[in-house]
Amino acid sequence: MSKGQQPLCEPELFEPLQELVKRYGIVNLVETGTGPSSSGLEAAKRLGLRGYSCDVFRPCVERAAHMYPGSLCFHGESLGFFAHILPTLVGPTFFWLDGHCPTDQACLPGPIFPPYEEMLMIRSLKRGYEHDVLWIDDIAMIDVPDNPTASRWDVDLAGIRWQGAKEHSWEDYLSLMAGTHDYEVNDCMLRLTPKT
Repeated sequence: MSKGQQPLCEPELFEPLQELVKRYGIVNLVETGTGPSSSGLEAAKRLGLRGYSCDVFRPCVERAAHMYPGSLCFHGESLGFFAHILPTLVGPTFFWLDGHCPTDQACLPGPIFPPYEEMLMIRSLKRGYEHDVLWIDDIAMIDVPDNPTASRWDVDLAGIRWQGAKEHSWEDYLSLMAGTHDYEVNDCMLRLTPKT
């Protein structure tokens, strides 16, 4: 790690991301869920990308805004964040869509697992989305019979009892971008890349 760099919370994913940036000419990195480590913004900084991030927990956003002053750090839930940034994004973009598991009562309200809705918004609001790369993390949270990675959930998230994402089938997720993207499941992550 070079001087001034922060650690990446998932360093094993940085090299594949670096390859995707080269292969697809990615210029933006958008993550949902800044978290305490701001790992996505650190990756954007290292790769020379424009960084965009959001979180429902103000201390995470404030820390990230201080550490990455050239990035947009949004205090709010991801769907509002997407409505704000997607129409303005230009160029191939890497999207890291995350499950949101708020455990602090101070978190703003928002959906716990919104990647399906986020993908719909990308498809309808982001110009050139067919050139974008999407990683949908935490797919084990999609607790439906046809999901090969599904896990059972029964957790308390900031006072809400949550038992997994059941609103959409696994096929719903796969079909959203089927016309423009190929997919693979790797490391409990759904990875979508532009069709060649």
